[in-house]
Amino acid sequence: MRESAKDVTDILSGLPPQDTCDRMYQDFVETVHPLIPLLHLPTFDNLYRRFWNWRTTWTIGASLHGVLTENPSFLPILLAVLFTGSISHTWPPNSQVAHDAQKKLYGMIPVALSMVGFPHRPSLYSLMAFLILNSILIREEESLKLVLFRCRSVSSMPGYGHS
Repeated sequence: MRESAKDVTDILSGLPPQDTCDRMYQDFVETVHPLIPLLHLPTFDNLYRRFWNWRTTWTIGASLHGVLTENPSFLPILLAVLFTGSISHTWPPNSQVAHDAQKKLYGMIPVALSMVGFPHRPSLYSLMAFLILNSILIREEESLKLVLFRCRSVSSMPGYGHS
């Protein structure tokens, strides 16, 4: 992993609490994965559990080991899974906490991808992270375009809006 200690520390300390991440991960499994089934869930789930077992004992400044040294590209795929899961989660209206977590996760993904050498030296997980992230962003834009198209279509129907 071509990381600076500061980048890894910023990402690891910037993650939402584990219970929040568990909810985001579950939302990813239930809503995103059926649409974009790139991950082998049993393998990812094992890595996810091992990561959190390690993360709960990690302290700032401590060296990396475990999942992140065995598979450095786990970090970008983890962030992509959490971010896309957070998008599909139904948060309370006007939840600033949810918006802040999404914004932070979204900002971490390119940093994590760069740390593992993506796109110059892609790995399977870094490519999956890129594809999942961009597929979700495209889907979000497409749904907005579809709504706008339907609104324009209905408003241009003969007799609509005319007295």
